[in-house]
Amino acid sequence: MESFDRAIRLATDDADCLWGRGYARKAMGETATAKQDFEQALRANPEHHGALYETGRLNEALQSYERAIAREPNDLNLYCDKAIIEQELHLFDEADASYRKAMAIDPTHPEPNFGAAMLHLLQGQLKTGFAEYEWRWKVRKLALYRSPATAPHWDGTRDLAGKRMLLYADQGIGDTIQLDRKSTRLN
Repeated sequence: MESFDRAIRLATDDADCLWGRGYARKAMGETATAKQDFEQALRANPEHHGALYETGRLNEALQSYERAIAREPNDLNLYCDKAIIEQELHLFDEADASYRKAMAIDPTHPEPNFGAAMLHLLQGQLKTGFAEYEWRWKVRKLALYRSPATAPHWDGTRDLAGKRMLLYADQGIGDTIQLDRKSTRLN
């Protein structure tokens, strides 16, 4: 937080610094002061996508992303962020198109691939969604949750008759409880 405060003292109207401090405050649960930072970022730059998003102005944020993409059509992060907003607005076809455009820029980048997986799961397209869901292990913040076990990961294709399986939690507690309920069926 100290670094943001110092940067903002040097450049009081730097929308990115204000947004960054707001985002950090939000992560720490300081929602009231975070909102102040987001509003101040918008006063400095009314087009700031992140601040528009964080203040709940989703339609304005979406339009801002569209204008940014027109200026920088090869920035896959813009497409991914735009897709998240489209998902929240229930514009699922548009979100899928945004993820596909990001993947066209870099087919090996994990963020759009994982985003598309989550979109497909949200829409009940389970076969496609779970196949793409393996991209989560390449997303930096999610890769930390991968099991450190050295045994091969089961992909559903190998016969497990007479073998043992290690089950581990790689999601939240709710998913862990759901998995535990189903684990008795593995006998």
